[in-house]
Amino acid sequence: MYGNEYRRNSQEALKKAKLGLLAIGVLILGALLFYGEGQGQENGLSPGSVETAEETGKAGESEEPEKSEKPEEEGKAGEPGEPEEEPDSLPLSYDGSIRVLLKTDNYEKELHEMVELSSASGQDLAVYDGETGEMIDSGNLLSFVKEEDTLFLNDEPLAALPEHLVIQTAEGDGAGIALDCVKRGHGTPIYEGTMEVWPAEEGFYLVNELPFETYLKYVVPSEMPSGYAKEALKAQAVCARTYACKQLQSYDFPECRAHVDDSVSYQVYNNTGAAESTSKAVDETSGLILTYKGLPVTAYYFSTSCGATGTEEIWWEGNAALTPYLSAKTVDAQGEAVDLSGEEAFLEFLEREDPDCFDADISWYRWEAQADLDTLTDHVNAALKSRYLANPEAVLTEEDGSFISREIESIGRIQGIEVLERNAGGAVVKLQIRGSEHTIHVMTEYNVRALLNLEGCMIVRRDGTAVEGTSLLPSACVSFTPVFDEEGKLSAWKFEGGGYGHGVGLSQNGANGMAKQGMGYEEILRFYYTGVELTAITDLW
Repeated sequence: MYGNEYRRNSQEALKKAKLGLLAIGVLILGALLFYGEGQGQENGLSPGSVETAEETGKAGESEEPEKSEKPEEEGKAGEPGEPEEEPDSLPLSYDGSIRVLLKTDNYEKELHEMVELSSASGQDLAVYDGETGEMIDSGNLLSFVKEEDTLFLNDEPLAALPEHLVIQTAEGDGAGIALDCVKRGHGTPIYEGTMEVWPAEEGFYLVNELPFETYLKYVVPSEMPSGYAKEALKAQAVCARTYACKQLQSYDFPECRAHVDDSVSYQVYNNTGAAESTSKAVDETSGLILTYKGLPVTAYYFSTSCGATGTEEIWWEGNAALTPYLSAKTVDAQGEAVDLSGEEAFLEFLEREDPDCFDADISWYRWEAQADLDTLTDHVNAALKSRYLANPEAVLTEEDGSFISREIESIGRIQGIEVLERNAGGAVVKLQIRGSEHTIHVMTEYNVRALLNLEGCMIVRRDGTAVEGTSLLPSACVSFTPVFDEEGKLSAWKFEGGGYGHGVGLSQNGANGMAKQGMGYEEILRFYYTGVELTAITDLW
C-alpha cells in the first residue's frame, strides 16, 4: 500500500517539478521585464532566517527567543544575520506539509554519525525504501549505522544502499517517533509525521516531514515562552507561519529535500514540546499569514527592543526599499518614526528611558558591561577569521590608506573603537577597530556583535541583575567608551546598550507588553509591520 502510494506521489511530484521549472522561467522573465521598467515593489519571498538569528533557553529575557540569529555554519540562507535576496514569486505549490532537517545535539551539525529511533507508543515502526516504497523492516527500536558503502539497520547489513529510508508509525498511532540519539531543551525529542534517513558520505541527514500547522505547534513554544499573554502568542504564531511559508518555495537543503532546519538558522523547532497555550494560539490563527501588496512579508522578530525598531539594512544585503513594512519607530503607543543613525541622537535616546515603552519593564531594555582590554582583544582576534570567511567583503583591512578585503590572523591589541554608521533604529552597522597591527572596518550588526562580544564578562541589566555574556553581544544598539587606568593607559572598554536581538520586526517582549494592556494580535502585528494585511495562506495558491 505504501509503495503504490509513494510511487504515485513521486510521479505527481515529478510532473509538478517539470511544470514548476517552466513556471520559474516565466516568472523570472516577467520579473526581469518588470524591474527593468524601474518598478519598486518588494521582491517577494524567502527570508534569511533569522541571522541566523539570529541568533536565538527560550525564557524570553535571559536568552534571546529569536529566529534570525544564524549559527556559525554558513551556506544555507546567507551568512549569519543576513536575509537571502528575495525571490519574485509565490511558492509553486502548497500541500500543507513542511520538511525539516533535524540537526545534531546543540544544533552543531547537519550530519548525524548514527541514528537511533524508537516508537513513543511502543508499537512497531515501519521502514520503507524511499524510492521504491518497498517495506524493508519494522521494529519499535531502530538503529542506523553506515560503514563505507554498507548501511546497517539494527546491526544487519542491507543488500543495497538506498537513496533514503522512510520511517512511519503504525496506522492510528499518534504518539510519534522518538529521536534517541539527540537531546533538546526538553530532553529526548518526539516527532509527529514521518522520519527520513538519508545516507551521505559523512553520516546521515535526518528529515522530519509533517503537517505545516503541526510544525508551528512546536515552533511557537520554542521561540516564545508559552506563559506569555494569549494575544502575544497568537501574534507569534502568525509571524512563525508567515516566516515559514516563505521557505516552502524551494529546498534549502536539496541533498535531502528539506525546506528548513530546526535551528535558529530558520526557526527553532521542537526544542520545547508543544504546550496547550501555544497550540491554541496556532489553532486560533490557523492558516493566517501577513502579506504586503499580496505577497507574504519577511516576518522578522526578536526578543527585546531598546525602545525603537529598525530596518533590515542591518544585514549585508538588507534593502529597506524592498521591505517598507519594516520601519524605524518608537515601541510605544505613539509608534513615531525615529532616526537614530546619528551618534548624538542615539546616545540621547539611550540615556532617556521611556516608561511608556512596551519593553520598558524588561531587564534587557537597558544593560551595561565592562570588558578589560586583553579579554576584548582576545575576543576580536578569535572571531576575526570566521567572520571574514563568512563574508570577505564585510571585514576590510586598512592597507596603504584604503580598506581592502584581506584575511589577517590578528589586529594586534585594540587601541581604538569608533562607530562609523548606525541604522535608523540605532544598531551599529559599520565600525572601525584600530589595533596595534591592523585597523579593520566591520560591517553588519551581526559581525559587530560577534567580534565585540562579552563572553565571560558580567552584564548588568536595568533591574540590577547580572548575567554572564555569551559569544554574541546582546544587541548592536550599544555605545563603546574607553576606560583608562591610573597611569592614563587604556585598560578596558565600557559598553552601554539597550535591547536583545537584531531589533528588526516584532519585539516579542514588546508584543507581550501590548497584549497585557489589552491589545489584540491583529493590532500588535499591524503595529510592528506597517501596512500589512492578514491573509489566508490558501488564498495565495
